[in-house]
Amino acid sequence: MKTLLVTFLIILFASENILFSQEQLKPFVLSPFIGEKVDRVEESYFNLFPGVTSFNEATFYLDADSSLFINVQFYENNILKDSLIGSTRSAQFLKDKINEVILKDIKEGRVKELEFITKNKEKYEGTVYSFNDEQIKLIDDGFAKVNDNKRQDDYISLLNYSKIEKMKIYRSSTTFSLLFSIIGAVGGWFIGGALAPEPKPGELDFSEIGTAFLGATIGSVAGYLVGKTIQVPEGYDALDSETKTIIKRNSLLPSGL
Repeated sequence: MKTLLVTFLIILFASENILFSQEQLKPFVLSPFIGEKVDRVEESYFNLFPGVTSFNEATFYLDADSSLFINVQFYENNILKDSLIGSTRSAQFLKDKINEVILKDIKEGRVKELEFITKNKEKYEGTVYSFNDEQIKLIDDGFAKVNDNKRQDDYISLLNYSKIEKMKIYRSSTTFSLLFSIIGAVGGWFIGGALAPEPKPGELDFSEIGTAFLGATIGSVAGYLVGKTIQVPEGYDALDSETKTIIKRNSLLPSGL
């Protein structure tokens, strides 16, 4: 198993592997999202080491020449083992992979953006990266557009849950959807009736009713879809039992920080 692991990492990072003593290396923060190491929760989300079975954690180091080394821990026959792998080209690869996963989920709306207001009336908006009972790691609004003039750290806020007073989540409203559906149906009925051809003398006028009904149907569906795009804020007190449930449900990582 250990041989297969080393072989996999050689192929993955395309570099010569050299074993070093960890005393020669300094811990390295690969990304502000994960810090110096990837745990099992983060690995299940980012899938940085797909060939490593029974993964436990991976820690990142730099040597005096700024070369990156990764100490990968894994289980083999219920025994925790590790391999220290050196690579000069893997840092950017891993950073790009982390950003790719996060940006994809934000842009596709896998989780809702939340708004937090602290007891000092400070407001924070963005996507929750991770959450526990004490802190929220928030990716601030705007990260999905990636401003090249800012560092990734500038988009991250750490919020103490005890200092949060209110939370808001923006959702589509059934009331707005139904209201716009009715407005669309009424408008479609009159427009459809007005567009119907004039009946010939002596003929019953069914075309106006049919066209008006078709217009009302189309208008109703269009109005409903327009109403669904309107996001209405729902406010929650930080002490509400539902608040933490909503935060966990809309956190990119399933648990932990």
